[in-house]
Amino acid sequence: MGRTWAGARVFDSPANPANLRIEEERAPFVAVYVDDGDLGEGPEGEPETFVSFGLTPPEVWLIIQCGVATSIAIDPATGKPVNYDLDGNPINDEGERVDPAAITTLAETDAAAEMQIGFLATQAINALLATDNLWGELWRQYTAAGLRKVEVRRGGNDMPGTEGVRFASRLMRLRVQVLPTPPQGSELPENGWWARFFAMTEADADSRDLGRLMKAHMTLLGGGMLVDWRRAQKELGVSEETIRELGISPVITPEDAHNLLTNIATDHPDGGAKRELDPDLIGGEELPPNWPYPDM
Repeated sequence: MGRTWAGARVFDSPANPANLRIEEERAPFVAVYVDDGDLGEGPEGEPETFVSFGLTPPEVWLIIQCGVATSIAIDPATGKPVNYDLDGNPINDEGERVDPAAITTLAETDAAAEMQIGFLATQAINALLATDNLWGELWRQYTAAGLRKVEVRRGGNDMPGTEGVRFASRLMRLRVQVLPTPPQGSELPENGWWARFFAMTEADADSRDLGRLMKAHMTLLGGGMLVDWRRAQKELGVSEETIRELGISPVITPEDAHNLLTNIATDHPDGGAKRELDPDLIGGEELPPNWPYPDM
């Protein structure tokens, strides 16, 4: 905030009459949010041969809407803007008197508004590219894989009766590849991107609560961390059998503890005494030669 003419009028959702809260007449605003996204699409639009929720960088559409808002009167029954008779009384399309409701919506464009949204769009991009701002640096690291495509469209308010009206709104759609989100329970590297992100949100009063919520969402319910091979299993999206066959997991896992084999009774082929397995040998130590009959 504060790097564009919009000032503090920066929203995190699409701009429409339901969520615009602007009291000034013809006030500029910026809305930034993520729309669609894909996982596993190659550079040429071909599907990737391997897709992983924890390893494949997602591609998302970041929407930056720059616009000018204004307050208008509508007919509460239809949602359409009201007309006015010769005496200045609000009427509906049928010429009947109505008690209008005031809402904030996108302003119809004119030469001044077009210039304003053009400058706003440039200011918003410059805010992302700023080199004197740690959040800008964090953004560049998050999108280091690259900007794939940029689309620029005129925005509208989707209100009934406004079809064909040109509004003072510009939508910039940026298709960017971003860092994948680590699997829940992953230990975050001390100098990694996510650790820096949470440190910055903790230091910022406006984003502290959101940062804490995101960090809690990435932590196991019990508060612990995944061991390396469990994280690999999540990242690869493979079954228990596969992760064991890959040789990544230990021979005996913590989940196997209640099923550990601690005693084996055998019959010697020559009628000898019962032999038992030493529990201390469980865990990968080499068994005695010819076990359970080391004397053979």
